[in-house]
Amino acid sequence: MTVTVTGTDLAGRALTRTTTTLADGSSIRFAQCLLAIGAEPRRLRIPGAERALTLRTVADAEAIRERAEAGERAVVIGGGFIGVEVAASLASRGVEVTVQEMTPALWGGVLGTAVSSWAAGVLGEAGVTVRLGQRVAS
Repeated sequence: MTVTVTGTDLAGRALTRTTTTLADGSSIRFAQCLLAIGAEPRRLRIPGAERALTLRTVADAEAIRERAEAGERAVVIGGGFIGVEVAASLASRGVEVTVQEMTPALWGGVLGTAVSSWAAGVLGEAGVTVRLGQRVAS
């Protein structure tokens, strides 16, 4: 059976679910929640894309970590879940990070503008520059 999650009460630790078969507004309680969307990274078709790293495997993570030296600069293309985590991790290692996201909100706006603004603020406090609504040209 497929159930669509239409809301999350983080303080009450409950996922609200409604579908045509569960229109009663029932909810699922949880102690911890993992959101695993399984998306594929977009392949860039721009000048310089051959130098871009992606993060899908442990080897990818190790390659990124090896290049993450304090004082270096990095651009994270995409402000989704993985991009935000990579940006925060790089910043914690002293890397000067810019997140470039083509939508007007982090996570493509799926968590709402308030959560996106909060996360952008937290990233900003960590020294990350967040640029929303901008595509990468090269």
